[in-house]
Amino acid sequence: MYEEGRRLEDTLFKLQQPLLEQLLSTLEVFKEDEEAFHENNKKSGPTVPGLSASEAHDRVTIVKMQLDTLIQRWQMISEGQRLFGLPVTDFPNLTDCLNQMAILNRLYSLYEAVKKTVGKFLVLPWLSIDVEAIAEELNNFQNRLVRNLFLDYRQDGHQKILEMTTSH
Repeated sequence: MYEEGRRLEDTLFKLQQPLLEQLLSTLEVFKEDEEAFHENNKKSGPTVPGLSASEAHDRVTIVKMQLDTLIQRWQMISEGQRLFGLPVTDFPNLTDCLNQMAILNRLYSLYEAVKKTVGKFLVLPWLSIDVEAIAEELNNFQNRLVRNLFLDYRQDGHQKILEMTTSH
């Protein structure tokens, strides 16, 4: 019984080494990919100065999809690190970027909703304009802005939002 346990342990050790090496190799590739993602995001992401709000919103969607893929890879690598008893490598830029994209997505979604609503108001004949309904819509947008963008963030979060959007 002891001998069989020893053989099994040796077999597991032999299987473990190539998997550990593959994990470490995958981690190195991931580090490079994560760095390239952030460089690309700085150069052509949604916070590039001079973009229209529509273009920035489109870029938020693209970056979010790329970010989701990176996060899935990071989660798999983290699980592998836990499995082998290694410390989990932290990538704070990923979580910061995820938070930033969530804020920008909410902001630009609200912008698109306001733009659509204003477009509807512009085609209304003057005689059928309901000022109270328009005021209510504007109040709803204001409430959404406060509720969805600002309540969860402290003053430094407000500053980040302002910095991200000042060029738009």
